[in-house]
Amino acid sequence: MEKAGQSKYGQLFVFLVASIVGCVIANIMIKKEFDLSGLDLSIQTIDATTKKIHSRHFSVLAFARCKQMVILALLIKVFRIEKVIFSILCLFGFVMGILLSAQCYYMGLYGILLIFIAVFPQFILYYLSINMVKRYIHAGGNRELRLKCVACFFVFFVAGLICEMYFSGKIFTYFSQYMVS
Repeated sequence: MEKAGQSKYGQLFVFLVASIVGCVIANIMIKKEFDLSGLDLSIQTIDATTKKIHSRHFSVLAFARCKQMVILALLIKVFRIEKVIFSILCLFGFVMGILLSAQCYYMGLYGILLIFIAVFPQFILYYLSINMVKRYIHAGGNRELRLKCVACFFVFFVAGLICEMYFSGKIFTYFSQYMVS
């Protein structure tokens, strides 16, 4: 029997629960009148960030993401991969919940759309690349499956980089002309 967080549906459940917890905490903070304006990702802020990413070279972004993957690999070496993925899903879900609540508070439904356009596409691809690492570890001695996992890891990872570097900014620029800030 699989534990929560190990199956695909379990991982989605963990992510959604963490997102709901993040939303609840952000709403409590808003109710208590904490200033969450630092989490307000206005169109101008995201536009400036995408221009900053575009001004970087692809190799700089790739190096930054590779450093994160090395840290992830070290965590996987020290801890079980299921626990690492569970922790990443909890953290990412919690942060997404807080960001979604803050965006909804400051910008309404446009704020939620901004989060999904600016952040979500590349992180789906990065998540798939992390899942390939998990499959690689569980492949055992099956050389052919391990080679497929390595190939899929690089495909998803590079696709995430390309999406983050080029497509997310272009998609955001296209949709931002229809939004009001």
